[in-house]
Amino acid sequence: MKTTGIVRKIDELGRIVIPKELRGVLGIKPGDNLSFLVDEERIILEKYEIMDNLKDKSSHIISSVNDLVDASIFISDNEKFLTKGILEGKKLPPLFQELLVARKNYVSKQVEKIAFGDEVLEGYFLAKCLIKDSNPLGILLLYKRSILLEEDDFFAKIVKNIIENS
Repeated sequence: MKTTGIVRKIDELGRIVIPKELRGVLGIKPGDNLSFLVDEERIILEKYEIMDNLKDKSSHIISSVNDLVDASIFISDNEKFLTKGILEGKKLPPLFQELLVARKNYVSKQVEKIAFGDEVLEGYFLAKCLIKDSNPLGILLLYKRSILLEEDDFFAKIVKNIIENS
Protein backbone atom coordinates (compact mmCIF):
# COMPACT_ATOMS: atom_id res chain seq x y z
CA MET A 1 0.00 0.00 0.00
CA LYS A 2 1.34 3.45 -0.92
CA THR A 3 1.25 6.42 1.40
CA THR A 4 0.22 9.75 -0.10
CA GLY A 5 1.25 12.06 2.73
CA ILE A 6 -2.22 13.64 2.57
CA VAL A 7 -4.05 14.07 5.88
CA ARG A 8 -7.66 15.21 6.26
CA LYS A 9 -9.83 15.92 9.31
CA ILE A 10 -13.25 14.39 9.78
CA ASP A 11 -15.88 17.10 10.29
CA GLU A 12 -18.57 17.08 12.99
CA LEU A 13 -20.91 15.08 10.70
CA GLY A 14 -18.30 12.37 10.04
CA ARG A 15 -17.47 13.57 6.52
CA ILE A 16 -14.07 13.62 4.92
CA VAL A 17 -12.98 15.21 1.65
CA ILE A 18 -11.17 12.95 -0.79
CA PRO A 19 -8.45 15.12 -2.35
CA LYS A 20 -9.00 16.14 -5.97
CA GLU A 21 -5.67 14.61 -7.02
CA LEU A 22 -6.69 11.19 -5.68
CA ARG A 23 -10.16 11.42 -7.22
CA GLY A 24 -8.55 12.20 -10.57
CA VAL A 25 -6.05 9.34 -10.40
CA LEU A 26 -8.74 6.85 -9.37
CA GLY A 27 -11.41 8.17 -11.75
CA ILE A 28 -13.83 9.05 -8.94
CA LYS A 29 -16.45 11.59 -10.01
CA PRO A 30 -19.33 13.27 -8.16
CA GLY A 31 -22.18 10.78 -7.86
CA ASP A 32 -19.90 7.70 -7.95
CA ASN A 33 -20.43 5.04 -5.31
CA LEU A 34 -17.66 4.01 -2.92
CA SER A 35 -17.61 0.84 -0.85
CA PHE A 36 -15.99 0.65 2.58
CA LEU A 37 -13.78 -2.30 3.45
CA VAL A 38 -12.29 -2.95 6.87
CA ASP A 39 -8.87 -4.61 7.19
CA GLU A 40 -8.00 -4.95 10.87
CA GLU A 41 -7.72 -1.29 11.91
CA ARG A 42 -7.80 0.20 8.42
CA ILE A 43 -10.68 1.54 6.38
CA ILE A 44 -10.25 1.03 2.66
CA LEU A 45 -12.39 2.87 0.13
CA GLU A 46 -12.97 1.34 -3.30
CA LYS A 47 -14.89 2.67 -6.26
CA TYR A 48 -18.01 0.52 -6.39
CA GLU A 49 -19.18 -0.44 -9.85
CA ILE A 50 -22.74 -1.75 -9.83
CA MET A 51 -22.23 -3.01 -13.38
CA ASP A 52 -19.30 -5.24 -12.36
CA ASN A 53 -21.64 -7.23 -10.12
CA LEU A 54 -24.39 -7.31 -12.74
CA LYS A 55 -21.92 -8.36 -15.44
CA ASP A 56 -20.86 -11.41 -13.43
CA LYS A 57 -24.48 -12.41 -12.78
CA SER A 58 -25.54 -12.05 -16.40
CA SER A 59 -22.52 -13.45 -18.30
CA HIS A 60 -23.97 -16.96 -18.74
CA ILE A 61 -27.31 -15.53 -19.90
CA ILE A 62 -25.53 -13.34 -22.45
CA SER A 63 -23.56 -16.26 -23.90
CA SER A 64 -26.77 -18.31 -24.23
CA VAL A 65 -28.58 -15.48 -26.01
CA ASN A 66 -25.55 -14.91 -28.27
CA ASP A 67 -25.91 -18.52 -29.44
CA LEU A 68 -29.70 -18.29 -29.91
CA VAL A 69 -29.78 -15.12 -31.99
CA ASP A 70 -26.46 -15.51 -33.84
CA ALA A 71 -25.41 -12.12 -32.51
CA SER A 72 -23.05 -10.64 -29.98
CA ILE A 73 -24.30 -8.94 -26.85
CA PHE A 74 -22.09 -6.56 -24.94
CA ILE A 75 -22.70 -4.70 -21.68
CA SER A 76 -21.08 -1.42 -20.74
CA ASP A 77 -21.05 0.79 -17.72
CA ASN A 78 -21.20 4.56 -18.29
CA GLU A 79 -17.67 4.63 -19.74
CA LYS A 80 -16.52 1.31 -21.21
CA PHE A 81 -17.62 -2.16 -22.25
CA LEU A 82 -17.35 -4.82 -19.54
CA THR A 83 -18.30 -8.13 -21.15
CA LYS A 84 -15.62 -10.46 -22.45
CA GLY A 85 -14.92 -10.28 -26.14
CA ILE A 86 -13.71 -7.84 -28.77
CA LEU A 87 -15.19 -4.77 -27.04
CA GLU A 88 -14.01 -5.51 -23.50
CA GLY A 89 -12.39 -2.38 -22.07
CA LYS A 90 -13.26 -0.25 -25.12
CA LYS A 91 -14.71 3.19 -24.40
CA LEU A 92 -18.28 3.97 -25.35
CA PRO A 93 -18.46 5.77 -28.70
CA PRO A 94 -20.16 9.21 -28.63
CA LEU A 95 -23.42 7.76 -30.04
CA PHE A 96 -23.82 5.48 -27.03
CA GLN A 97 -22.74 8.16 -24.56
CA GLU A 98 -25.53 10.36 -25.96
CA LEU A 99 -28.03 7.51 -25.59
CA LEU A 100 -27.12 7.19 -21.92
CA VAL A 101 -27.55 10.90 -21.27
CA ALA A 102 -30.90 10.94 -23.11
CA ARG A 103 -31.88 7.50 -21.72
CA LYS A 104 -32.88 6.34 -25.18
CA ASN A 105 -32.59 3.16 -27.19
CA TYR A 106 -31.22 2.82 -30.71
CA VAL A 107 -31.79 0.46 -33.64
CA SER A 108 -29.83 0.43 -36.92
CA LYS A 109 -32.05 0.66 -39.99
CA GLN A 110 -29.15 -0.14 -42.32
CA VAL A 111 -25.58 -1.43 -42.15
CA GLU A 112 -23.39 0.92 -40.12
CA LYS A 113 -19.72 1.16 -39.22
CA ILE A 114 -19.08 2.17 -35.63
CA ALA A 115 -15.61 2.67 -34.18
CA PHE A 116 -14.94 1.44 -30.67
CA GLY A 117 -11.46 2.87 -30.25
CA ASP A 118 -9.28 0.95 -32.71
CA GLU A 119 -11.97 -1.72 -33.27
CA VAL A 120 -14.49 -0.97 -36.05
CA LEU A 121 -17.64 -3.09 -36.30
CA GLU A 122 -19.80 -3.15 -39.41
CA GLY A 123 -23.35 -4.41 -39.24
CA TYR A 124 -26.57 -3.75 -37.38
CA PHE A 125 -26.74 -2.43 -33.84
CA LEU A 126 -29.49 -2.55 -31.24
CA ALA A 127 -28.66 -0.55 -28.12
CA LYS A 128 -30.75 -0.37 -24.97
CA CYS A 129 -30.05 1.99 -22.09
CA LEU A 130 -29.79 0.06 -18.81
CA ILE A 131 -31.52 1.88 -15.96
CA LYS A 132 -31.83 0.92 -12.31
CA ASP A 133 -33.55 3.06 -9.69
CA SER A 134 -33.88 5.77 -12.39
CA ASN A 135 -30.08 5.93 -12.83
CA PRO A 136 -28.46 5.06 -16.17
CA LEU A 137 -26.09 2.14 -15.54
CA GLY A 138 -24.78 1.50 -19.02
CA ILE A 139 -25.68 0.12 -22.43
CA LEU A 140 -26.79 -3.31 -23.57
CA LEU A 141 -25.55 -3.61 -27.15
CA LEU A 142 -26.64 -6.34 -29.54
CA TYR A 143 -24.44 -6.45 -32.65
CA LYS A 144 -25.23 -8.50 -35.71
CA ARG A 145 -23.78 -8.69 -39.22
CA SER A 146 -27.16 -9.54 -40.75
CA ILE A 147 -30.41 -7.59 -40.49
CA LEU A 148 -32.03 -7.37 -37.05
CA LEU A 149 -35.16 -9.43 -36.46
CA GLU A 150 -38.01 -9.05 -33.97
CA GLU A 151 -36.60 -11.96 -31.98
CA ASP A 152 -33.33 -10.05 -31.53
CA ASP A 153 -35.22 -7.22 -29.83
CA PHE A 154 -37.17 -9.76 -27.75
CA PHE A 155 -34.00 -11.43 -26.47
CA ALA A 156 -32.33 -8.06 -25.82
CA LYS A 157 -35.37 -7.02 -23.76
CA ILE A 158 -35.12 -10.21 -21.70
CA VAL A 159 -31.42 -9.69 -20.95
CA LYS A 160 -32.05 -6.00 -20.18
CA ASN A 161 -34.84 -6.94 -17.76
CA ILE A 162 -32.65 -9.51 -15.99
CA ILE A 163 -29.80 -7.03 -15.59
CA GLU A 164 -31.98 -4.18 -14.35
CA ASN A 165 -33.76 -6.41 -11.83
CA SER A 166 -30.62 -8.11 -10.44
